Amino acid sequence: MSFHSVSSLKDASQVRLNRPRNLRSGLRPRKRQGCPMQAYDALPSELREWLANAFLPWSPSSALKIWKNECGAQNPQAAMEKLSAVEQAMLARDQSVWQRGHTRGSAN
Repeated sequence: MSFHSVSSLKDASQVRLNRPRNLRSGLRPRKRQGCPMQAYDALPSELREWLANAFLPWSPSSALKIWKNECGAQNPQAAMEKLSAVEQAMLARDQSVWQRGHTRGSAN
């Protein structure tokens, strides 16, 4: 077994920058329960489309909870607006990673 000194490891910020864009967050990761692919496949198509364009990695259960609370089956637009508002609030908590003024659909 070989051990590396702290000085021989890449700077933590550099490692963070090498991650895909939606995994650079400094927010606390959450544990998954169940099979995430089956849960994702069971989501309404509008919600899956929103998740495919989300800035942050969402669990299917978190997204579905907001979707149901906002009556997404009857009013998908209102539910997607709520999801976007929640996501923007999370991004605001993690400003050190995300650029101000970055909006959905703009280039990196």
